[in-house]
Amino acid sequence: MVDFTKGFGRRSVLKGLGASSVALATPAFFTRHAFGAEFRNNPGNAANVMFGFNVPQTGAYADEG
Repeated sequence: MVDFTKGFGRRSVLKGLGASSVALATPAFFTRHAFGAEFRNNPGNAANVMFGFNVPQTGAYADEG
């Protein structure tokens, strides 16, 4: 009869599972407070949205407009 106790044992499998679960949970721990900010001109639930156009009065682009 061959003795198979030299390879994977219960303790080594549990150590591996513990190490892999810690490695998978690490990014969630460090990024838990990382949320994207609202963009500044969010119209939200407004009924209408106003679009604008900047027309330069002075400077290099004033003669084109």
